[in-house]
Amino acid sequence: EYQLPAFIDNSLQDAKAYAKANGKGLALGKKGATVDIIEKDLIEVMKQRAAAIDWDVKKKSALDRSYSSLPFVTLPHGREDQKRRVEAAVGLVKDLKDDDGNVLFPAGTVINPLSIRKFDVVMVVFDASNSEYIDRAKSLGLKHAKKGLRAVYLYTNANKEDGWGGHAKLQKTFGSSVYMLTNEVRDRFGLKTVPSVVTADQSHFIVNEYKSKKYKHKKY
Repeated sequence: EYQLPAFIDNSLQDAKAYAKANGKGLALGKKGATVDIIEKDLIEVMKQRAAAIDWDVKKKSALDRSYSSLPFVTLPHGREDQKRRVEAAVGLVKDLKDDDGNVLFPAGTVINPLSIRKFDVVMVVFDASNSEYIDRAKSLGLKHAKKGLRAVYLYTNANKEDGWGGHAKLQKTFGSSVYMLTNEVRDRFGLKTVPSVVTADQSHFIVNEYKSKKYKHKKY
C-alpha cells in the first residue's frame, strides 16, 4: 500500500487537528493560478468516441483482413494446349455405412462417382488478375453452357489487396457465384495451369489446358 512521505503526512495531520480545534473545515489554501476542473461523464465520452468511428470502414477493413488470410492457390499460365484424362475412381479407406450402421461398401472398394451420377458441370479455372483473362474464362464457360452444362468458375492469382470487393466484382462480371480454387480441388483434378476447363465422360475427368493469352505472341 502506498504511504505518503512522512513530512506531508505530518503536515496534513497537523492541519486536520487545527481545523477540528477551531471548528473549521480543512482548507490547505492555494498557491499560484487556479482553474476550474470540469470532469466529463465517462458514458458521454464513450458515446462521443463511438459516434466518431466510421463503422462501415471498420467492417470493410475486418472483411479484407479475413480475405487476405485465406490460403491463396496460384497456378502458372499454360504455354500450349493440352488435353488429359484424369482417373475419377477412388478407393475407400474405411467402410461406408448407412444411417443404421450397415456396411454398404467395405474399405478397399473402388468406386467411380461418374458411374453413379453424371458430371453435368464444366469447371473453368482462370487467372483473376487481368480483365483479358477474365473475359476468356467467361467465353469458355458460355461455350460449354451451350452444350447443356452448368459453368462453375474457380479463380486463382487474385490480388489480395482487392479484398472481398474484388470477389464481389467477379461475381457481378460472371453473373453467378465464383469460387477461389483450393488445394483440394487442384489436386483432385490434377490442375497444372490456367486457363483450364474440366469436364467428364462416363469414366474419367477430362482436363483441357489452354495456351494462355499471356503467351499469345510468343513461340516456344
